[in-house]
Amino acid sequence: MDGLEHKREKWNYIARKILLTDEKLYIKYADVTVTDNKAIQQYVFKTYSKHSKFIAYGGDHVKRNVTSAYTENILKKFGLQKQEYYIALCRIEPENNCHLILEAFANLDKTLLFIGNFDNGTYSQNLKKKYQNTSNIIISNPIYDLDTLFVLRSNAKGYIHGHSAGGTNPSLVEAMFFDVPVFAFDVIYNRETTDNSASYFKDILSLRDLISYKQTYSAEKTKRFAEENYTWQKIVTQYEALY
Repeated sequence: MDGLEHKREKWNYIARKILLTDEKLYIKYADVTVTDNKAIQQYVFKTYSKHSKFIAYGGDHVKRNVTSAYTENILKKFGLQKQEYYIALCRIEPENNCHLILEAFANLDKTLLFIGNFDNGTYSQNLKKKYQNTSNIIISNPIYDLDTLFVLRSNAKGYIHGHSAGGTNPSLVEAMFFDVPVFAFDVIYNRETTDNSASYFKDILSLRDLISYKQTYSAEKTKRFAEENYTWQKIVTQYEALY
């Protein structure tokens, strides 16, 4: 289980009922249930009185060796300067609070690079239309090249994570491997993933305060927790032991 699918806003009432029924059935009949977040693990036990195995994800594949010339070219392509912008990276869906993040930055003098599938669906298209001409917001289509993503994530001033309905989100795990402060939406899943070592926001105002407040945020604890818990070698070992 990588989240509570029946609680995602993108599904209508009927779909949510079907997904909840699915959840009940596979937890009842599965030989083993694997949960990707301790909060989901607790939910399964509290709701179904079933024990599950907690195994998250690896994120150390994001580490890359790129030249300074390549870095300069990528930053120039996006019109960015090192440590002078914030980055958000996700699927553009309501439960990822994309609208909240964009609105928070719309009235700030800080640059935001927002990468996502802005051309898919009414919600994402409306956001792109509303904010694509905002001077300090750069909207980008999805990027899958790991070298490019390494440059953009490692040189940012901060990573903004708005997910609210999932368990342990892979993009958050990946972001934790950089020396970049993490600003995550304040839900138990994100706090468990980051071991309470990030900064957290609940709404537009609190995110705006975190970004505009003249304070230096450290990424040391977040990165150390990732290196101790989210390497693929550790995840593979956990799955092998389970099998």
